[in-house]
Amino acid sequence: MSLRIIQRSICISTLLVGMAAAAPLACSANPVEIGENGQPSACSVDVDCDDGEICAGATCAVACAADADCSGDLFCSKSGGCTDGSGATCTTDDDCPVAGQICDSGQCSGPSQQSCASDSECPAAHLCIAEVCKDTQGSSSPECAADADCSGDLLCSKSGECSDGSNASCAVDDDCPLHGQLCFDGQCSGPGQQVCASDAECPADSVCQAEVCKSTTPHP
Repeated sequence: MSLRIIQRSICISTLLVGMAAAAPLACSANPVEIGENGQPSACSVDVDCDDGEICAGATCAVACAADADCSGDLFCSKSGGCTDGSGATCTTDDDCPVAGQICDSGQCSGPSQQSCASDSECPAAHLCIAEVCKDTQGSSSPECAADADCSGDLLCSKSGECSDGSNASCAVDDDCPLHGQLCFDGQCSGPGQQVCASDAECPADSVCQAEVCKSTTPHP
């Protein structure tokens, strides 16, 4: 077997297996640098990017506040740049770049989208763009600041979303989505909660909700 390589980053010209030769692959003789041919430009800080772009994940992305600010099937990431959210690795859902993505076997997947033909088929505050409903308000404002902002047995996560914190994998305590959770054998556990029947049974700056004491003080 012989292998011919022509400079392009790596360009395979001809692969011979036994006596049979594969058809040549079309490729350029010159290396293609990031930022050329429609690829995103590499960056370290926002000033490395063009006007209207930010540096997100070491590449330049169109700045956005909501999904509707992004073209095609792109989403507005948590860092404020348009992305398709693919290829991102994760330990927990909070590691994923796009709100609504799920961490599955170390890879971010989703989020799901509602298909549409017109704006009238979309929920309120959404537009039909590239045949999917896109949010026009964005998620820049957190869902919660304190545990008492969340209903039922949900608590306010480190990312400002109401969550029960269950089924989160971890390597250290800081990987866990909720304040006060502990990493035990690769899984987040806790946090402990004080049961109650009324606000009077809870500490100061806490209220009794769903029979547990919840803090009304925003997490730092």
